[in-house]
Amino acid sequence: MAQAPITKIGIKAQGFRTEKKVVVRWLLDNAKQWRYALKKGFDVERAEGTSNNFIKLNKNVILPISEAQLSKYDTNSYVFQAMVFLLSKPNSEEARGAQDDQLYSLYFLNSSYETEAAVQSASAFVDTTIEKGKTYTYRVKVANTNINQTVANTFISAENSLLPKSPQLNAVFGNRTVAFDWNIKDVSAYYFATLLERSTDSIQFKRIGLPYIKIPGENEKPEDSTVLKTTDAIPNKIKFYYRLKGINIFGLTGESANVVSGVGGPDLNVAPLIKSVDSTNRNKLTIAWTLPDSLNDVVDRYEIYKSTKADTLFAKVDEVKGGNTKQKEMSLIIKDESSYFKVKAIGNRNGQTTTSSPFFYQLIDSIPPAIPVGITGKVDSLGVVTLQWANNTEPDLLGYRVLRVLKRDGEFAILNATPQGKNIFLDTLPLNQLNSAMFYKVVAVDQRYNESKASDIVAIKRPDIIPPAPPRLAVVVEKDKQMYLEWIKSFSKDVASYNIYKLISSDTSKTWNKIATAKNTDTAYIDKAVTAGNTYYYTVEAVDSSALLSPRSEPLSASIKKAEEIKKGVKNIVTYVSTLYKYIELSWQNTEEDAKEYWVYRSTSGEALSLISVLPASKKRYVDEDVKPSTEYKYAIKVLYKDGRSSKMERADVVY
Repeated sequence: MAQAPITKIGIKAQGFRTEKKVVVRWLLDNAKQWRYALKKGFDVERAEGTSNNFIKLNKNVILPISEAQLSKYDTNSYVFQAMVFLLSKPNSEEARGAQDDQLYSLYFLNSSYETEAAVQSASAFVDTTIEKGKTYTYRVKVANTNINQTVANTFISAENSLLPKSPQLNAVFGNRTVAFDWNIKDVSAYYFATLLERSTDSIQFKRIGLPYIKIPGENEKPEDSTVLKTTDAIPNKIKFYYRLKGINIFGLTGESANVVSGVGGPDLNVAPLIKSVDSTNRNKLTIAWTLPDSLNDVVDRYEIYKSTKADTLFAKVDEVKGGNTKQKEMSLIIKDESSYFKVKAIGNRNGQTTTSSPFFYQLIDSIPPAIPVGITGKVDSLGVVTLQWANNTEPDLLGYRVLRVLKRDGEFAILNATPQGKNIFLDTLPLNQLNSAMFYKVVAVDQRYNESKASDIVAIKRPDIIPPAPPRLAVVVEKDKQMYLEWIKSFSKDVASYNIYKLISSDTSKTWNKIATAKNTDTAYIDKAVTAGNTYYYTVEAVDSSALLSPRSEPLSASIKKAEEIKKGVKNIVTYVSTLYKYIELSWQNTEEDAKEYWVYRSTSGEALSLISVLPASKKRYVDEDVKPSTEYKYAIKVLYKDGRSSKMERADVVY
């Protein structure tokens, strides 16, 4: 039976304004009008403000894209999914009404997930010609029809439309799964659906599943419940991030309210197993347990409980963080002969807990006393050592043993085999030994001869009555009118400095005077306070850290000779230049009879003088044949005498 013709059309429109555009969506009264309008198309008109001066915005009639154009879109796209319902037809003419209404509802829903899906399927228009600060009124009409239309205008203000934050997302991570819930009560007026997105890096998010729409249950009214729930299957031990975004009918999404993250892991379904409860020190216990390593990430903390009986109420005595922790040292005074312990594992989700079976512990006195502290020591000039330390507080303390060693890294020897009750100890050091210190430590012993660890080591410096070994003066020599001393250091290890003494041969009192103190690292000294014609004697002594003096070294001496008179040189140097035979001749006189040799020097063009000839004392003439024209030559002659002294140079300049 054919359907009755359409006699009227009703269109409702809504608009959403952003910074640069207005998106207009429309809806017809029923599917029958929708089918009719899809063949005719739509026109979108706009007026500024609330005026009635409407102008059509679309150049061509707005129609859905063709099947050929649809083939360009991916089958998973929102455009394709919306067009599937638009192109679907009822099974028969008789079923057209009910099936068309259902198809129209599904079409409008799927075209709302994305603006492009609504535009391409002819239920939306995007106006990009808006101007900032202006208000507009839009209306939508079916094109090319004479049927009466009821058109509802939509007014767009000058301000951008705002969307609230999306609903708050809650997540509980479990074993290979995540359970979500969120409440859309406060935002249902803005969003018709919500999108759940997932990420592994908190930056790139991708939608999972279909958009979520709250559909009331069979006996549930829409206002009765606004909570949506879903789950996501995930691998364990990988961190995932999730966020929720509301979406409106214009295909626009709001800002995510929050990002939740977590790691899937196995359920806490195994109880801890206590392995041991051991005494590690006085009033301290160490409790150790096992749990599969696969559950390390599941346990938030462990709680430790104690009771005097296995079947009575256990009291919590301590706790420790979860992870790979499997033991706990506790400061716990145990007064009872026996006790029972339990370990409870507290999961980090869903309040999961498991508790171990009771573990029986019997008190055995194998706990040593506390380490003695505050040990101090002093020694007097006779070598009597006084050690003292703070008293231990254990009621079963027997006493203390004192140990001593010559070298810190050596093996300590016990000085008192029987522990003494007092916290003071006297010892006497031999003073005629070379080692500078003695080292002591103390251990505490209880009545069952449990021995504590040793106290800190205290070093007692031995009174120093042994002077250092003497240094050996090795060198005393005159250099450049100064006395240079060098010595071999004392072999004593506690040398702090060296004293240097001097005696002058001209001093009739023969007094040794200290002239300097050298560092313990020095081995040489220069004495500048000397004069020619004297002999100087030197000795060195070592000074140790206790100001004890060594014997002085064997003295050594050296003298500084007086400056000798300079001998006379040659005189009356005569020069002769022969340009014909190409030579320069030098001749001279000498009044001294003990001359041995004459040394002849020459230089040219500003060069330094260099020795060119050595002549015997019998010769007082030199001929230089290695000459060149237009050259100036400088000559110098020095006399070397038989006693080793030499004269000053006498000079002559010649131009050849």
